[in-house]
Amino acid sequence: MTEVLSGLRRELSRSALTEKTEEYREYLARLDGSYVDIRGDRPDLHHPDPARYPETQGFGEAVRASDMAGICYDSVRHPGGENWVGYRPRLIGDVRQARHFRVVLRLTGKAIIETLS
Repeated sequence: MTEVLSGLRRELSRSALTEKTEEYREYLARLDGSYVDIRGDRPDLHHPDPARYPETQGFGEAVRASDMAGICYDSVRHPGGENWVGYRPRLIGDVRQARHFRVVLRLTGKAIIETLS
């Protein structure tokens, strides 16, 4: 949710809105195939600064062009968290819905996150 909130806060700050409410669903899945695993490695690719995105995007595009299924990397906004990128939809199976959240975000202050189910 930390990654989602970061993007949502950026979106809100660029709009005329003072508050935004969104609902999100968490999904679980089985990821088949071989993934490039850069967890605990490649600090040059684990940086939250948008100015560094061209470097990370270039890396991602190179992996997409390869025969790898995707990338596994450390979250830059949630210590101890990890993210997975799946480039081959046919290798993502057993998809099922998990939790359902409502997020209320204002220009200032903490986000309100309600678990709906």
